[in-house]
Amino acid sequence: MMIKFTEQFDIPSATAQQRGHGAHGKTWESPGLKAARAAWQALFERHRPEKPLEGAITIQFILWYHRKGLAPNAVRPRVVRPDVDNLAKVILDAFMAAWIIRDDAKIFDLHAVKLEHAGPSEVHFIIENWEEPNK
Repeated sequence: MMIKFTEQFDIPSATAQQRGHGAHGKTWESPGLKAARAAWQALFERHRPEKPLEGAITIQFILWYHRKGLAPNAVRPRVVRPDVDNLAKVILDAFMAAWIIRDDAKIFDLHAVKLEHAGPSEVHFIIENWEEPNK
């Protein structure tokens, strides 16, 4: 099964890196992280299948950030914060909270890209469970 969508989306800047750390190894989420997780979860719930994907899973996503001043067809890498690896963690957690995937340990392939362009901020996702060919 494949879930594929592109939507305009105001990409939250808070990531898993913005956790608070307290005594005895306890952590807590900042208000910004809670809001980001809720925004991602709400987006994903609109694309939730009847049952969460199981088995080996591959995920590809492109986060398109609006950038003022770029030529209409220009595209360039976004190499500023938030870091793509920290964004990926929040996104994967939201996939599980939205019940798109049951367990992020089943993800064997993750491709994450951040780009800037003159168009609106949007996200493009492809989530697929990998099936072995019949033997």
